[in-house]
Amino acid sequence: MRVRDAAGRHPTIPFWLGEAPGRTEELSEEVSKLRRGVAERSDDGGRDAAIEYVEEVSGIEDFAAALVVDYLNAGRAALGGVLPSDEDIVFERFFDESGGMQLIIHAPLGSRINRALGVGLRKKFCLNFDFELQAAASNDAALLSLGPQHSFPLEDVPAFLRSHNVQDAVTQAVLRSPMFTARWRWNLNRSLAVLRRKGGKLNPFNIQRMEADDVMAAVFPSLAACQDNTPAGPVEIPDHPLVRETLNDCLTEAMDIDGLKALVTRFEQGTIRVHFVDTVEPSVLAHEILNGAPFTYLDEDGEIGERRSRAVPLRRGLPVEPRELGRLDPDAIARVRAEAVPDVRDPDELHDVLLSLVAARPRQEWTEHFQALAAGGRCFEVHRVDATDVLWAATERRGELEALFPGARFVEDHQLPPALAARGGADPDGAEVQMVQGHLEISGPVTVGDLATATALSNSSVTIALEALRARGIAVAGEFEPDEGLQWCARRLLARIHSYTRERRRAQVRPVSREEWEQFLQAWWHVAPGTQLHGRAGVAEVIEQLQGAEWPAGDWERI
Repeated sequence: MRVRDAAGRHPTIPFWLGEAPGRTEELSEEVSKLRRGVAERSDDGGRDAAIEYVEEVSGIEDFAAALVVDYLNAGRAALGGVLPSDEDIVFERFFDESGGMQLIIHAPLGSRINRALGVGLRKKFCLNFDFELQAAASNDAALLSLGPQHSFPLEDVPAFLRSHNVQDAVTQAVLRSPMFTARWRWNLNRSLAVLRRKGGKLNPFNIQRMEADDVMAAVFPSLAACQDNTPAGPVEIPDHPLVRETLNDCLTEAMDIDGLKALVTRFEQGTIRVHFVDTVEPSVLAHEILNGAPFTYLDEDGEIGERRSRAVPLRRGLPVEPRELGRLDPDAIARVRAEAVPDVRDPDELHDVLLSLVAARPRQEWTEHFQALAAGGRCFEVHRVDATDVLWAATERRGELEALFPGARFVEDHQLPPALAARGGADPDGAEVQMVQGHLEISGPVTVGDLATATALSNSSVTIALEALRARGIAVAGEFEPDEGLQWCARRLLARIHSYTRERRRAQVRPVSREEWEQFLQAWWHVAPGTQLHGRAGVAEVIEQLQGAEWPAGDWERI
């Protein structure tokens, strides 16, 4: 059998798991208690103290307790030193290979609460961004797969759901979810509206589904109606016993709407600690939900191959340096900054750059091309009022510059072409957004002050423009470099930085050569010089190493 590097691809072995009841509230409390105990003892007495604690409270052996402690500590380090529990909820966000983002809410509260949380947030994202998200939920986390157009402060997510309307939001969201469809058919069977057997024979399942759809069209026409004819706004829910029973099953059996209300209330009152972290790659605690089985899905896209979460490369095993998961590689940042700088080779390319930037600071390497453009009437210098420095700009941007810098002089004073002059004056706010976007696209991670210097705009104007770009999904804010504070970066550039960072880390783990593999085997088998074992202790170690090995009985007898 030949073994080669899988290049980060996911396992393809099928599973045989089905939907099961979620973890109980009492068991979830015990899980949170165990996590808090591991975190406290790791801080006070180190790894050994945490292992002893796990052995004491769970009764498992020391090697198993060590695995639990290492797993939890690796996840804790990646999440900024916080271990999720019923008192600490962690919102983790990272890029995937498609350019989108994955948002994971680490909340070990049981799948019933997490399903309700995931369904409710999915509905709010749909209303705010007009985009249907893929979502999933497990006993320990909820997952939302975000598209490239989703850009927002991570701190805003807990406020998406409010205690006074969270039940209405979840109710509307669950109507078009797979759990409503499954429980609708179940209740039709229970009420004998759709029979499982007819004439002493089993009613085929596909026929039962068709009959269930027919009952849906008769009882709940607004849900079964054509989407083109459905009025905008919430779906009107009929007062029918089958509909009421199905919704009640979804809200109280498959989900825990009361538990979600209590959680949202704690968000509002600040009685639960909420943490936010952007990571380069997912923490080990995120692996379970990213590889979740289809029964964890909260949307109708049940094909594993179509899941955005499957586009996330995962490490095999625990990271050697878990604290590095949340840090961007400085070399990757420098590389992207260098790639983002325009490579101007002729006057036409400089003209295109000036159009995209609206205005730019003079650069020595562009002087010759700028002079050629100015001689042809295609650009000019911008002299602002009460300012000694100048800007370069394309003639076509004169309208925006007059709106941005009233009273500015243009040297040479080239006028707008008649076709552009007929459009009238430019909007100052729109011009600021265009200018900030142009400079953000060629800068990499920058601060507001850096952009203000590059654009000659005020800090407040730059901040307003950046917030507008974030609402469009173009800009992302975060602490990307140490000691730089809050920075902003174009989303496409940040995705590239994340990709380069992952590539560097992935390159550190490479397949070994055949010679290295043979040397390892000789040492592992204790046949290499200096590795041989002797005496009773050696025999015991060999037996322990061979534990679980499947060899024919005849081979064992010849040993």
